[in-house]
Amino acid sequence: DEQWSYYGDKKFLPPRSNDPLYADIKEYMGIIKRVNRQTGKVETLYQGDRNYSYKLFCRYNKLLYLLSDTWEPMSEGRPGYFGVLDMETKEYRKLIDGNVVRATIDGERGYLFANDTLMEVDLKTSSTKTIGSLNFYPNYSYDGLAVNRIRDGKMYFGVFGSSLKQYVIDLNSGDITEIYEIE
Repeated sequence: DEQWSYYGDKKFLPPRSNDPLYADIKEYMGIIKRVNRQTGKVETLYQGDRNYSYKLFCRYNKLLYLLSDTWEPMSEGRPGYFGVLDMETKEYRKLIDGNVVRATIDGERGYLFANDTLMEVDLKTSSTKTIGSLNFYPNYSYDGLAVNRIRDGKMYFGVFGSSLKQYVIDLNSGDITEIYEIE
């Protein structure tokens, strides 16, 4: 979008309790905003839930696709969900719950790693479908997932944990294979 930049922001909240244990904990409401690149005018598009933060997956026409993270005081943060914000109606819908990590965008299709599966989202309609199982469960807090490329209907990606493993998944059949040399 040449006119607007989109970003997640936070509105800090007063402490939930007078308990000294909570004194230094900063809780917030997650907010999605946009700023006009010419005028600098900032608009709030959506205010989400307590202790959720939002990152832009992509914008498609009047739809903003968003990844969220959440945490509770005294716990580690974790992925929240994947959703879509209709900028005309300001309606937000959750599309995929739980551990969701951005994979890549290819034309009018977005790909996400969700729990132990690869998911596809049609960016025009917001419909989702499962491509296939990863045959393993990545630790989304510690493992890095990176897509190398999509070529000839196949996605090549790596999982970076205690070791590097490379995979190829057929986007039509969902078949996944560990590869030892990149083709």
